[in-house]
Amino acid sequence: MEQLLELLLKLLRHPATWTVLYGSYFIFLCQVFLEGPSYNKVSVIAALLMGQIIVSCIVLNWLWKLAQASNLDEEKPSPTEVVAFLFIPFYAIYWIFIAYRKLAKHLNYLVVQKNNIPVNPIPVKWVCIGCLVAVVVYLSCAGKASLNLVVGLVEGLTYDKLLSIVFWYEAGFSGQIILVICNFYFYESAKELIGK
Repeated sequence: MEQLLELLLKLLRHPATWTVLYGSYFIFLCQVFLEGPSYNKVSVIAALLMGQIIVSCIVLNWLWKLAQASNLDEEKPSPTEVVAFLFIPFYAIYWIFIAYRKLAKHLNYLVVQKNNIPVNPIPVKWVCIGCLVAVVVYLSCAGKASLNLVVGLVEGLTYDKLLSIVFWYEAGFSGQIILVICNFYFYESAKELIGK
């Protein structure tokens, strides 16, 4: 049983798992808007989104546990704080930069300490750009979704308007594509650190 649990955790930590969830999620989201909504498709979208959130929280927590060994002179929040603070409305806009940028810096530092040379360093600039794009796109799409919500409440909230609101909120996650790519760098650094 312990071996099965370890295998499951290893699978969840691999960035391909998150990439598959993320890609499947957007495929189903596009199908809903092209072919029309159905209860089954909306249920699958909700399940994939929840899976993506759970897997990303597991991976982020695991990576920050590895980063705790860093002696870099920068703030090191606990793994639990990192994940929990991402769920605080508005504060998460600031915290996403702390969570990912500092993680990249700490893991790069640890890999250099172990190997004396940087082996596939995590591109900190790209991590910051991914966070920035995610925040900017999310905020602009959240504004559009909020406008649709207000209009929907005034004119009557139909299923189509509700899907439009969901679509604009979810379009804000498109900035995570860069972060998905950076997750492969995070994973390689973690593998280097644990020696597997």
